[in-house]
Amino acid sequence: MDDAMNMLEQKAIDASSTTGKVVLVTGGAGFIGSHVADKLMSRGDSVVVVDEMNDYYDVRLKEANLRYLCEKYGARVKIYRGDICDVQFISNLFAQEKPTHICHLAARAGVRASIIDPYIYVHSNIEGTTRLLDLARQYTCANFVYASSSSVYGCSEKSVLSESDAVEKPVSPYAATKKAW
Repeated sequence: MDDAMNMLEQKAIDASSTTGKVVLVTGGAGFIGSHVADKLMSRGDSVVVVDEMNDYYDVRLKEANLRYLCEKYGARVKIYRGDICDVQFISNLFAQEKPTHICHLAARAGVRASIIDPYIYVHSNIEGTTRLLDLARQYTCANFVYASSSSVYGCSEKSVLSESDAVEKPVSPYAATKKAW
């Protein structure tokens, strides 16, 4: 009887993180985000995905990415659809899930569209990142990884770019918002 109970307890432990890490992956329904989430869970982390699910990229592809993660990992992945700039939404998410690590991939994408409406890019890419950094501080997250964009390099003539390259002339509001951090 004790052996059977121990086996049941072990199965319950296996359903959660084996590394003790709870990683918040913003933009986790996208191509890169869903692959990052998959890799994190394959190494034993629990993942909390948050994605606004805007239609800049095909929402059906994002939904398929989320379905794949849910089917493969079940309860080890939690999915939230919402805006990282929504104070109540993102604050409640942190209070409930208590992420230990953050992989921030969410961003309003699109160079051309940012020229038409730069304010939504400032809102999403700067305000959203600032809000996440503040929550990471409040919840003493161990690590914060932020993905930028090659757009910050502007019209560089270099064939190989480096993080140490100067990025003083962004060519679009999108690039400027990604450079801001």
